[in-house]
Amino acid sequence: MATRWITKKGKDGENRHIPINEGNRIKEREVKIPKFNNISIQKHNWGVEYLGNGHWELRLGNLSDAGWYWTGDENDMLGFLLRIGNSGVSEEFLEEMKRYGISFDDLKNILLNDLKHNDGLYEITGDNQVWEFGYLNDLFEDEVDNDLDGLEEFEGLSDEQKEKLKEKALEQAEMDFDEFEKEYGDDYKELMKKAIRNAHSFDEFFTDVSAYSEDMNEKVLGYVSEKAYETLYEALNEKEE
Repeated sequence: MATRWITKKGKDGENRHIPINEGNRIKEREVKIPKFNNISIQKHNWGVEYLGNGHWELRLGNLSDAGWYWTGDENDMLGFLLRIGNSGVSEEFLEEMKRYGISFDDLKNILLNDLKHNDGLYEITGDNQVWEFGYLNDLFEDEVDNDLDGLEEFEGLSDEQKEKLKEKALEQAEMDFDEFEKEYGDDYKELMKKAIRNAHSFDEFFTDVSAYSEDMNEKVLGYVSEKAYETLYEALNEKEE
C-alpha cells in the first residue's frame, strides 16, 4: 500500500512531510500514556500512589507512631482530601501535588463520582471524634438539659421527675451516622458539588470546604437536638401511661 503524506509546518516555520500512519501512531501513543504515570508519594503520615487504569491507593497515618492507620482507593478520594485539608500535613501535601504536577482539576471527575455514595460526609461532620468517640452523647445530654429547663412540655415537673426523664432519655438515645446520612445526605451532595465545581486549586477547595463544614456541623446539631426532643417526649408519654 502506498504511503500517504501530509504537510505540517514545524515550530521553526519549515514545512515537514509526515506519513499519515506515523502521525496516527504518535497520537495513539500520546493518548495511552496517563498523566498520573509513575506517581508514588509516601510520606510519614500520608501516601498517594497511582496504580494505573484509574485506580489509586491512598493512606493516612502510619503503623509506628501516628496512633492510627487508614487506607483507601479512588472511591475514598474525597474523604481523603477532606482529612488532608484538616490536618497538619496539608502544606506538605500541596507541595507534593505541585511537584508531581497534579492539579485539583485533574481529580474533579473522581471527586464528583465519589459523591454518589456520599464519600466525605463522615469526615466533614467531625469524623471519628463525633461518630465514634462520644461527642454526640455529650451533645445529646446538653440538649436534653436545655429542653427540660426551657420547653413548655416539661414545665411543672419536679427536679426529681426531670432527672428520671433525663435518665430514661439517655438510656434510649440512639444516634448513628447511617441515620444522619439518610436524612442529610442529599443536602451534603448539593453543598459539596458547589465546592468541587467552583474550586480550581486544592487551596481554593480547602478554603471553601471550611465554610461548608460549618453548614454540615449545624445539621449535626439539628439532628441531635431533634433526637433529644423526640426521646424526651417519648419518655414523658411512657411516664404518663
